[in-house]
Amino acid sequence: MSYYLLEIGTEELPASFINPAAESLKESFSKLLENKGIGFGDIQAGGTPRRLYVYIDNLNEKQDDKEEEIVGPPASVAFDENGNLTKAGRGFAKSKSLDEKSLKRVNTDRGEYLAGKRFLKGVRTDEFLQENVVSLIKSIPFQKSMRWSDKNLKFARPVHWILSVYNGDVLGFELDGIKSSDITYGHRFMSEGAIRVKDFDSYCRKLLENNVVYDFDSRKKLIEDQLNEIQSENDDLIVQTDEELLDSVANLVEKPFAVLGSFSKEFLELPDEVLITSMKNHQKY
Repeated sequence: MSYYLLEIGTEELPASFINPAAESLKESFSKLLENKGIGFGDIQAGGTPRRLYVYIDNLNEKQDDKEEEIVGPPASVAFDENGNLTKAGRGFAKSKSLDEKSLKRVNTDRGEYLAGKRFLKGVRTDEFLQENVVSLIKSIPFQKSMRWSDKNLKFARPVHWILSVYNGDVLGFELDGIKSSDITYGHRFMSEGAIRVKDFDSYCRKLLENNVVYDFDSRKKLIEDQLNEIQSENDDLIVQTDEELLDSVANLVEKPFAVLGSFSKEFLELPDEVLITSMKNHQKY
């Protein structure tokens, strides 16, 4: 069995764009492989402000070979009065790459027709992915997209790198001048720079080592744990958890740190609803 890992490295994505884009990548790869008859195990997809990724495990190395029967013109047109193939019958066989020895009459709801079988050799999975990954990346739906520099690509934010690894090797392709590689990058300020990865395990481990919590649920839980710790250390403090806000801030950073701040009470003279709306929508706290 094989595996494939794709990461699209970008400038900071809007928080609300990340989860829908990751889900779109997951669905697109799933449909693509299913429609082509290429078996796979699990598909994981996610993202941070600086990346979107998808990982597929237990991939079949090629599409299954198959034999299919194709129905052509009516038998009255495909055969002459002596039972020999007519020009129309031979033309059908040639256009569909059918072995003339496999041609026969078949009964259908519409009457008797000419039919034949052909053997289809399964395509290699790496070659198929190589041909289709670019179109999948371009098809990710965003609320708003942009162009930058002299690029023709439209994306939510400028793309800076693409990691594409199939079975430990680079699955090469080019996206508007950006060549895929086996290189990713850690936290913008708290990392060593370029990181080479071979598989999903090393990808996850090295990102964590370079201060990127790559999984949305993990970032969200980390924030919740930090809020609970701050609350436990301050007897007069009650943290009112807002799920929508929590989801948003979990996608604003690659490694969250909760902090406790304060301001003058004179700023609390406005109605609670006004204060809370401003804090949530503008300051994100």
